[in-house]
Amino acid sequence: MNIPRSLFYLGELNGQLYAIAGWTAVNEDTPSVEQYTPSMDSWQRLANFPLDVHEHAGHLVIHSFIIISFKI
Repeated sequence: MNIPRSLFYLGELNGQLYAIAGWTAVNEDTPSVEQYTPSMDSWQRLANFPLDVHEHAGHLVIHSFIIISFKI
């Protein structure tokens, strides 16, 4: 993972993992989204999530994700 985080959503889709937003430090949320490809053992940055959130839930659908609850 390029940006270490906690309290983030982690989802799997088509064998790849997606780390979405989360908490990087005290009082610091991140909107960053990263994709992990196990076969290459590598993380890639994707477009940021539109909000800085942590402690959220989600569900990945095809090539997008839906946040179903979050705390700002």
